[in-house]
Formats: sequence, C-alpha cells, structure tokens
Amino acid sequence: MKRFMILCLMFSLTLSMVSFAITGQEVADKVKAANSNFKTQKAKMEMIIYGENSQPKDYHLTIYIYNFPNKDYGLIRFTSPAGVKGISFLSKGEESQYLYMPAFHRVQRMAGSSKESKFVGSDFTFNDLSLIYEQKESGRYKTILKSESKDDYVLSITPTISNPQYSKIIMFIDKTHLLPTKVIFYKNGKVCKTMISSEFEKIDDHWVVKNIEMMTSDGSSKTVLKLSKIKFDLSIPPSFFSLRTLMRPILRY
Repeated sequence: MKRFMILCLMFSLTLSMVSFAITGQEVADKVKAANSNFKTQKAKMEMIIYGENSQPKDYHLTIYIYNFPNKDYGLIRFTSPAGVKGISFLSKGEESQYLYMPAFHRVQRMAGSSKESKFVGSDFTFNDLSLIYEQKESGRYKTILKSESKDDYVLSITPTISNPQYSKIIMFIDKTHLLPTKVIFYKNGKVCKTMISSEFEKIDDHWVVKNIEMMTSDGSSKTVLKLSKIKFDLSIPPSFFSLRTLMRPILRY
C-alpha cells in the first residue's frame, strides 16, 4: 500500500520560477529510488468508512503488488464482511483495470467514466486505487516544486490532459521517509478532499505508511485505511495477476 502514498510523483516535472537547491525532477527521482527497490508486496488492509449520518462501515482486504521496471501490477480482494467477500480489483496499467463480482461470477473491464466512481462507497475512486500501482507516468502532468523546508518538499501537480479527474494536486513530501504526509485534491479550482498519512514504520528496510485518512472538504464523509502484516519480496509470479486469479475463490499467496 506504500504505492498509494507515492501516487502522482512519477509525473513529468517542470522547474518552478523560484530557485531551489533541488528541482521537482530530483524530488521524484529520490522518491522513486526509495520506494521501488522491491519486487513484490503483500499487505492486509482495514477500510473504515464514516458517513455524516450513518454508522461506520468496516471492510477487510488483502493487497498484492508486483513491481516491474516500467509498470506495476496490483490486485485487491475483499475478505470481509460476507456481503462483499471475494470482490476483487485488478490493475495492469491504466488501460487494463478489471472488477470481479463473485455474486454474478463475472469480470467487468473498467470503463473511463466508471474509474472516477467511489470504491464501495469510500472516499477513494477506482482511479485513486489504480495509482497504488502506477508509478511510471507518461508525461501527462506538469509538476513544480513550490517550496522546501528542513522537513518537507511541497509539490504542485496539474494535468495537461483533457477532462482530468482532478484539476490540481498539492503534495507534501516528508524528507525523512520520502513519502507524502498530506495530499490536497482540487476539482474546478476548489478543494474536494484531503488525504493525511501517519504511522510510518520501517519494514524489511522499506519505509511504509500504516494509517491513511481521506476526508471530503465539506466534512460529509471520511475513509480510514489501516495497513498491517506488510511483507516484501514474496515469491509471487507475474502470472498471479490475471483474470483467472481474479475469479478464484481462494488465493494461493
């Protein structure tokens, strides 16, 4: 899940008008070097969704990641409660994302419009989840280093594509862990939601984030992700990330 915390950092970067000791490209290179030195990753995740006028909803999931030189694969599966058990999401790149619904025994390829919909009613969209895996972007974003302090870097990321999901993203990168501590998402020039990360831990020589909170700007909802049992470099082959695996009731790894 560490992948989620470095979303957007691989966008092509541009120098800001202010003179800094380090450029945006150099920040991205440092983050990539610090967070890409593994082949596979597995983690357990608890997702708690808080609504304004409803009881919290609690879900449990398992996450798998395979790190290729130029592309990352990822698979997410719900393990509880019973109503969502077995629902799975597979990402093999931006154009290859699939959702499996065991109740219908059917795999659905994600269309462009559906990728911006909420993931099981949470404050994360399917596009947000796919960014867990996609570190190697194709230069469709412009990023500048807005400021730098002794503790962090602040990046401003804007898309150069038409009809983007977000009009701008502001990201705070902690220098100690080289991971985001705060990400602010904008739509049409206004803040729509904010993500805060905390509880950094070093596991197998990798810094990871164990707690993530996504909050809407109007305070109507909040989603909390809690990561545990994080493991690296398991013997998971690339063939595991397939439609056949997506439909299996029990996963091998």
